[in-house]
Amino acid sequence: MLAVATQGLTLYGFGDGGLGKHEATLSESELARFTVIILAIVVTFIPLVCVAKLSLIMLYYRLSPHVKLWRFCIYGIATLITLPSLILVFLYLFGCQPVAKAWDSTITEGHCVDRLSIMLASSVLNVITDFLMIIAPIPLIWKLNMRVWQKLGVTLMFFLGGMNAETVLVIICDCLPSLRPFLHRHCPGGCFTGSEPSGVPTSEARNTRQHGRSRYFDDDIELIQNGSNPPRSMVITRTVEMELQYHKAEVDAKLTKPSLP
Repeated sequence: MLAVATQGLTLYGFGDGGLGKHEATLSESELARFTVIILAIVVTFIPLVCVAKLSLIMLYYRLSPHVKLWRFCIYGIATLITLPSLILVFLYLFGCQPVAKAWDSTITEGHCVDRLSIMLASSVLNVITDFLMIIAPIPLIWKLNMRVWQKLGVTLMFFLGGMNAETVLVIICDCLPSLRPFLHRHCPGGCFTGSEPSGVPTSEARNTRQHGRSRYFDDDIELIQNGSNPPRSMVITRTVEMELQYHKAEVDAKLTKPSLP
């Protein structure tokens, strides 16, 4: 919701709010809208970045919640993200005297805090938190029992998620882990899940299908744990196959045995 609000305000600002123009060329009505829109964008963008990063921090926490040092590291990064964000929003809203001067360009009396310095401080803070969020999970990821290419994929996902350059990208990376069981369930033969080999013997194909059913069952469980409902009811069945073999000699003996009068 914050992302949609920020993008909507930005589009409106470029349309009728005077964004993209020199301030000296703005009319009084455009300058009034410009001041309000800039304040609204900043007040929504800072919480957006904070919430998106905290979502990724919660995902980090699930990697190893029982390690005490890892918990302290996660709590420290979360505090470094949350507290300055609250302070920046407070300064933008109440950093002027009178307070209405922050959004009313017609007020010429009073003074405001240096907003340029606040923007620079916010940029430096974002760079620091981005760097911490990129390097923090790398040692833990490479200790996981996963294939090398899977570790590289998870590292790349966290690398993109830790970058503040595109906040929507952070939101997408936060949602990627929950998409895996969905893709396994609905795209079993796609590039995300792999495909079954063709031309295999019947017994191997049967084992492959049984493994696939087990995989779907595990994915449904993972979907439920992530707060989603499976697309259909799960029914667990066990198929028991029996193979009866008769020796040709025994069959021939029974056929040639004389019948009793």
